Amino acid sequence: MLLLLSLTIVLAGSTAATATAAAAFRHQLPLNGGLTRREISINTTDYPALTIDIPIDHYNSSETRTYKNQYWVNARYYRRGGPVFFFNSGEQNAHPLVPYFLYEAAGPSSVMTMARRFNGLAIVFEHRFYGDLHEGSFPFAMNATTGMAEGGYEAYKHLTTEQALEDPVYFAHHFEPPGLRRHWPLLNPKHTPWVWLGGSYPGIRGAMMRVRNPETFYATWASSAPTEAAVDMWTYYAQAERSMMRNCSADYTHVTNYVDSILTNRTATEVGDLKYALYKAVLSGPRGQTPSYVNRTEAEGLSKASVAGYLLLPLSFY
Repeated sequence: MLLLLSLTIVLAGSTAATATAAAAFRHQLPLNGGLTRREISINTTDYPALTIDIPIDHYNSSETRTYKNQYWVNARYYRRGGPVFFFNSGEQNAHPLVPYFLYEAAGPSSVMTMARRFNGLAIVFEHRFYGDLHEGSFPFAMNATTGMAEGGYEAYKHLTTEQALEDPVYFAHHFEPPGLRRHWPLLNPKHTPWVWLGGSYPGIRGAMMRVRNPETFYATWASSAPTEAAVDMWTYYAQAERSMMRNCSADYTHVTNYVDSILTNRTATEVGDLKYALYKAVLSGPRGQTPSYVNRTEAEGLSKASVAGYLLLPLSFY
C-alpha cells in the first residue's frame, strides 16, 4: 500500500497569463527550482543517545537508586557563554524526534531556530518512563510483551508530576555533556539562561517549571499548553482536518476508513499485509529506501492500535 501526499500549485487564468507568471517565477529561482536535496538521515540509529544518572526518587533520602535518562545535544551553533534551549519531548519516545527537532530533517524546528539565532546549545530531553522499550528512560526494566515495568504497579509510584518536574532541574544542574568539557561551568543555569521549549503536555510542564523553578529556567516557550484536561480530545485533530484542502482531507478520511476496515474485519493475512506496508512506509527514508532491519515478522508483532497510530504521523507536527 502506497500513500502519497502531494502538494499541487495551480496558476489560474488564461494560458498567456500562466506562461507569464511561470516565466517570472523561473527568473527569480535557480535552475533547480529553489529546491535542494536533504541528505539528513531519519534513521534513529544514526543519533545515539547520551544518558545521565537521575535519582529514581528525588524526595526520599533512603532511596539511593538511579536510572539512566536519555538526552540528545546539538552544539552546532553554540558559542561559549550562549544560552541552553531545552526541548522536552513529553509523553512519547523522544528518539524519533531527534532528526526533526535537532537536525531539521523536515525543515526548520523551533529549538534549532532559537539556537541558531542566539548561538545556543540545543537539547532534546526524554521524559521518565518513556522511550523505546529496549533503551528508553525507564527507572525500572520494562516487559517487552506487556509494556509494563517489571516492578508492577508499585513501580509507577515514581511516575508523578513532582518527580517528573524535578528531573529537568536535576539534569540542568548536573549537565556535563561529553565533548564540551571546557564549557561545563558556563552551562550551569547559575551562569547562563536555560530556556524551556514544549508544546501541549510539555508546554504545561514548562509553564509550571517557570513558576516552580525560576532559578533554573529563565524562560519558557509554552506552545499550545492546555489549561484543562480532557479524556477524549478528538477535537485536536479536527483542527488539522479543517486546515487541509478539501481534496486532501477527503483522501485522508478514505485512507483512515480503509485501514480501520482492514484491521477490524479482514483476515489475518490481510491484516499482516497492511501492518507490513504501513510499517515499511513509516521507516523508509527519502526516495523509499527501506532499512535492512525492517522485516515482516517484526511488523506483524505490532498491535493494531500501534499500526493505526501511524496514520497520525503526518499530523504529529500540527
